[in-house]
Amino acid sequence: MPASSLLLLALIQATDGGQRPADVTCESSRIELGRAPSLSPRDVCVSPGLVTSFLFDVPIAFVDLQGEVHFVEVVRGQRMLSVMPPQDMQPGERLRLTIGLEGGDAQRVTFMLVAHRGQATHQVQVFHDPRPVESLRQECEQERAKNQRLLQENERLRVRIRRTRGLSLLLSTNTTGLNEPLIRSLNLRASSESDGELSFNRVLTYRTVDSIAVKLWLRNQGSTPWSVTGASLVDSRGEELRGLQWFQNKNMAPDDSASVVVEADAAQSDTLGPMTLTLWDEHSRSITFSQVAFP
Repeated sequence: MPASSLLLLALIQATDGGQRPADVTCESSRIELGRAPSLSPRDVCVSPGLVTSFLFDVPIAFVDLQGEVHFVEVVRGQRMLSVMPPQDMQPGERLRLTIGLEGGDAQRVTFMLVAHRGQATHQVQVFHDPRPVESLRQECEQERAKNQRLLQENERLRVRIRRTRGLSLLLSTNTTGLNEPLIRSLNLRASSESDGELSFNRVLTYRTVDSIAVKLWLRNQGSTPWSVTGASLVDSRGEELRGLQWFQNKNMAPDDSASVVVEADAAQSDTLGPMTLTLWDEHSRSITFSQVAFP
């Protein structure tokens, strides 16, 4: 092949290659400017004879379209722009489109209209803010409700911590040893109003600056499970202490053992004893301890 022919063929291939469309998707798209800011133009697929529309969530301030006079149609709306490119626009040819948006902060977005043959992007949705005002308002309400729930839960935990004076937790979790100070081991006379269904093998009493507590090791000799649902502690003057709290480390199955801790405010009693302690379950099966003395 003559050199002149090779040169002509190379020029034709180079020219044709320069007009090939870039790798641009022609599917409809959604652009959120607040989440995906971009300084470079965004490619949009267009084609002669086909309309491509741009929809915005805020009013359009201005439109700057390269070669607008050659476009078949350019339709402007308050929040919409539709274009039909020139009939002679060749595949791969590019025209710049810049759109300014109204709002508190003037913002512009630039597109590169890339010509394809027989296919075009039908619609491009552009959001100045990623979410509409109603969506933001709803999210704020949800966050406010969530914060309110957390505040209420926090307050419930504070109340629970205030009611749990610490000694009950130590005793119920077995983190207090027998050699700790202010502990008294008692040999008690116990009576049961449940025909001997409950018995005990050890009782310890405790005192701190703020509270008194008694820990009992009980055994269920009955045929049904037993779990403490109430307790009373009465001093030698016949006055019942208020605000008792109790902990049972597990539900006692028949022929099973468990420990129970009962705690009261030490300020309620100005005497060391003796006191009478009674425990009962939901079926009123009870056990009573007399001569309970605290350190």
